[in-house]
Amino acid sequence: MFPNKSVSVFLMIVIILALPVVVSAQSGTVPSGGQLNPIDLSVAPTLFDRAVNASTQGNFDQAILDISLFIMLNPTVPEAYIQRGTIYQMNNNTEAALDDYRQAVTLIDDPSTASILQTEIARIQAVNGDFETAFETLEASIEMFPDNPDTHLLLARMYQDSQQFPEAIEAYNEVIRLLPNAAQPYLERGIVEQIIGDSENAFDDFSMAIELDPTLMEAYFRRAIVYYSENNFNPSVDNLNLALDDLNTAIDLAPDFPQLYVLRGTIYGQLDNPVSAATDYYQWINIIEERRIESESLDTNQSISLQMQGGVVYQIPFEARAGQSINVQATSTETSPILVILDAQGKPLVGDNDTAATGSAMIQGYRLPESGTYTIVVSHSAFGPTDGMIVVSLE
Repeated sequence: MFPNKSVSVFLMIVIILALPVVVSAQSGTVPSGGQLNPIDLSVAPTLFDRAVNASTQGNFDQAILDISLFIMLNPTVPEAYIQRGTIYQMNNNTEAALDDYRQAVTLIDDPSTASILQTEIARIQAVNGDFETAFETLEASIEMFPDNPDTHLLLARMYQDSQQFPEAIEAYNEVIRLLPNAAQPYLERGIVEQIIGDSENAFDDFSMAIELDPTLMEAYFRRAIVYYSENNFNPSVDNLNLALDDLNTAIDLAPDFPQLYVLRGTIYGQLDNPVSAATDYYQWINIIEERRIESESLDTNQSISLQMQGGVVYQIPFEARAGQSINVQATSTETSPILVILDAQGKPLVGDNDTAATGSAMIQGYRLPESGTYTIVVSHSAFGPTDGMIVVSLE
């Protein structure tokens, strides 16, 4: 849930731009309102710029040398520590980066700018698994400047990751107070509410996120889950159709997001639309596929054991007559299967998905439309582990 290194470097650039001294200036004066010591411009600009160029080219040793010389000449310039910390971070020297960022914080007079850097320090600590220190750093950041929404957002995500859900919601409340027109905080608060079973508030937050940003795919997906879950308690075609509407919009926005097809296929199955269900299940299989294995043919009243792994898809051909009724079952005690039957032209006809994660997907009493070669396609579902043995039987 935490941003990657490239995001971190971008944040460092934002911080540097926020600071009042421009080290490559051709004048020795400090800009009006600046709080930092004047820079030795006879040497400093060349060293600073050379360090930036070296780091851009991947020459981290030279970059560290140049920026360290700059710091020796100008030990009170926070941009320099931020720049060196960024270079250390790009070179995977996290501890040295944190030391420089902490030093920069002590040199920045503006609390809003300092809080940006404090939040970045906490993010790095959290990525490294030091959650206790990260929480302490965020508390210090909030005390320093309580109105930085990024600080509260990171705090909310950390609470969520550590399953402290009430605290996460409280932190998201602060983000929303500071950014009432931002869609992402509503989405993330809704996800926490969904986790704890507060479907009503989750629904409201997903709807608000959609209102604020109609292109936010996950908000439609999450709201569709609310509709679908509500249908399990109060069966209603209206709930399923509303879920379908949201899923259709989500698929338009993100056609390569595989979980959308699994849920939509499941709903189509409940609406007695087997071909659409099978088509969506097969789309899930095609998206997650990393390796497809052609299996030996399967005869009636036979079974075959398959070793399933993430991204593996098995194709099992079988011969059948027109009008023949078949039962196909994929069972496992280790993983969650999904299966689809294709006709001779490769068109999905019918399928099933282990929605309840019980270890079984089955097609019962399906009457084949014509004589010829059919194919059973088997993979792992979205609702359980990916690795394990699956037994496929044909009757």
